[in-house]
Amino acid sequence: MRRDEFRTEAAHFARRHRVLLAAFAVVLAGTVGWQVFTGPNEVDRMPTDAGEDWYAVCEGTAFTRASAYAGPGPHPVKIFGAPSPGDGAKQDPDKPPAEWDPRRADQVRLVACAEEIDETGLGEVECPRYVNRFPFDLDGSGPELDGYVSLYETRYKVTLYEARTGDEVDSWEVLGEDRSCPRSASGVVLESGILPSQWKSLLQEHVEKTVD
Repeated sequence: MRRDEFRTEAAHFARRHRVLLAAFAVVLAGTVGWQVFTGPNEVDRMPTDAGEDWYAVCEGTAFTRASAYAGPGPHPVKIFGAPSPGDGAKQDPDKPPAEWDPRRADQVRLVACAEEIDETGLGEVECPRYVNRFPFDLDGSGPELDGYVSLYETRYKVTLYEARTGDEVDSWEVLGEDRSCPRSASGVVLESGILPSQWKSLLQEHVEKTVD
């Protein structure tokens, strides 16, 4: 087929399938729009306990049988993300009240999710890494120092959701202030976590207030 014949045939093909292509574009755009604008994925159930399954709310799920975020506080909240690298959480004296922590599935009203944004820089903390001796020395000597692991100050995006609707209640950006070292560091780097006192400061207004 000569070049001019190919161009003519291509033009005819485009005219014949113009409607089909336009329809495909509408369907594609509608699919993308549906994913963006439909909101949380509503599930007509809720987890059987107050455990890790509630993390699904952080990923866009709404458990429609969860307790409503309404009435007087406190409104128990599940917290996910930004864990303590060491014992900082245990040592923090200003922890959230015990009644914030749901013990049963029907107590969960809010879900707070921390997502790492970036590592703002290298802190001054160098956490020791140890290697256990084996077999154990007869003299009872402990683990042997095997270098250090750097702990980075890390910034997080914290988003608070209503468990029943999946709606965003509030959001913040926060620098993890927990720079405690584990007993023996592992991996290449460590990241600072969010202290319990920071969680308390962020969430207190929404957990304690009366919601109409």
